Amino acid sequence: AQGFSQVEGRDFFETYSPVTKLTSIRTVLALAAKYNWELDNMDVDTAFLNSPVEEEIYLQQPQGFEQQGADGKKVVCRLRKSFYGLKQASKNWNKVIDGWLKEYGMVPSSADSCCYIKVEAGEDILIVLIWVDDLIIASSSRSMTNDFKIAIGERFRMKDLGALNWVLGMEVQRDRTRGEIKISQTAYIDQMLKRFGMQECKAVGSPAEGVLKRLSADEGKPDKKYMS
Repeated sequence: AQGFSQVEGRDFFETYSPVTKLTSIRTVLALAAKYNWELDNMDVDTAFLNSPVEEEIYLQQPQGFEQQGADGKKVVCRLRKSFYGLKQASKNWNKVIDGWLKEYGMVPSSADSCCYIKVEAGEDILIVLIWVDDLIIASSSRSMTNDFKIAIGERFRMKDLGALNWVLGMEVQRDRTRGEIKISQTAYIDQMLKRFGMQECKAVGSPAEGVLKRLSADEGKPDKKYMS
């Protein structure tokens, strides 16, 4: 959508979109471990396309799919949904999912606006944490979890990822018999080492260089891979 070409005050106004806090994730995992709650993960398919665009925004037609108007002239496309790449797409999606969760009877936490809670019969509890289009679902009742999955699946196209095994690059390992949940980033670290060809590197106590050579302007552009 080439959001970099959008003009503030005309093509977009607000772009801020909240996500749940890492503290909330750790707290919910701790509660799930202590009380043996169900822990599930769902993902919204093409989430942004569920949210309408309020501003009047036009895009050039995709290359290879151009059509002409009735007068034979080239036409452009007006956006009706929040296309990926728009500056306000994430905000628009958050507004839609927030509205649906509240309609479902969930209440956002006063400490975290992306932590939604629903209590039934005074004892069963359902907690949903939102990170853009990723949902962490914790509940004291399997039937409560299943009812939620069915309901949200009727409104949005969802991927049911089953038990929570991964969240934001962290692996979640659970032993329900011992009441333990462990989170680690071992797999993420291994992935980063492989990306930069450092699987066989030697471990050091302080991973910093003794001498760092800075590239001057006349030496060309900095090495982006090295900077990463």
